[in-house]
Amino acid sequence: MAVNIAIMRQYIDDCLAAPCLNGASCIDGNYSFTCTCVDGYTGPACETDINECSSNPCTNGGTCTDGVNSFTCTCVDGYIGLACKTDVNECSSNPCMNGGTCTDGVNSFTCTCVDGYIGPACETDINECSSNPCTNGGTCTDGVNSFTCTCVDGYNGPACETDVNECSSNPCMNGGTCTDGVNSFTCTCVQGYYGVSCQTNLIRLVNGGSPNEGRVEVYYNSEWGTVCDDSWGINEGHVACKQLGYPSASAAWSFAHFGWGVGSILLDDVVCTGDETSLWDCSYISTHNCVHSEDAGVTCNV
Repeated sequence: MAVNIAIMRQYIDDCLAAPCLNGASCIDGNYSFTCTCVDGYTGPACETDINECSSNPCTNGGTCTDGVNSFTCTCVDGYIGLACKTDVNECSSNPCMNGGTCTDGVNSFTCTCVDGYIGPACETDINECSSNPCTNGGTCTDGVNSFTCTCVDGYNGPACETDVNECSSNPCMNGGTCTDGVNSFTCTCVQGYYGVSCQTNLIRLVNGGSPNEGRVEVYYNSEWGTVCDDSWGINEGHVACKQLGYPSASAAWSFAHFGWGVGSILLDDVVCTGDETSLWDCSYISTHNCVHSEDAGVTCNV
C-alpha cells in the first residue's frame, strides 16, 4: 500500500493552489513549485513589491514614490525630468525687460540691467530727475539713463548751471559799461548818453534847415535845454558835431542863429580843446547869466 501512495504522490501538481502571487507564473516541481515573478516583485511566492526608491533615483532633492516596477519623482521647484535631473531654465521666457541680461538659477533668475533701469526684471526706469539735477529753477525731464533740463531765461548748460552773460553781445552803446544780471543787463552810460542801452545822445540839433545843423540842445537834470554862447566857438562846435556822429564842424553860431529856445539854459561857458568826444568832457558851468537870445548853434560837416 505504501508504494502505491508514493506513486500517487509524484503526480500531485503543487501549482494547483496558485501559490505564486502578483501575476507570477508557477512551475511545478517534485513536492515543490517555483514562481517566476513579473517585474517589480520578488520573494518565493513573488509576494514582495520591489522598492524602486531604495537606490534613491530622484536627484536634486526630489521625493521618490515607489510603484510596481517603477517609481515617480516629485521634483523640488526649479527641476524637472523623470529623475529631477534637469534644471528648469527660468530665462527661457525672457523675463528681463528693457534690454536686461538674464542669468539662470535654481528656481530663480537674475537680471543684469542696462544703465537707466532697475528692479528684479529691470522693469523700472530710474528717475534721473529725482536728485533735482537742474539748477537755477530749471525743469527736469527724465530720459533713459539721462535727463534734460529746460532752463529759465538767463541760464543755460546741461544743468542750467551757467548764467547767460547778457553783456557778451556788447549791448551798451556809445561807450557805456555793461553789468550782467539774470536775464538782464544794466548799462552805465558815459556822460552825454542815456537810455537802456545808452543809445540816446544827450545832445540834439533843433530848428536847422538840415539834420546836420541847428540850435544845440542838451539833456541834463532830466530836461532838454539850450547852451549859452559865452565862449562858444569852432572847437566847441567840433566836439558837439563829433558827439552827434559827424566828423567836425564847419561853423559855430551865436546869438540864437537858429531861433530862441525854450525852457532852461543848461550849460554856460563851455570851453573845449576840440579833441573831446562829448561836451561833457569839456569845462562848463551849469549856472548861467544868459538869455535865449544867446543860444548857441552849429553846422556840422557831413
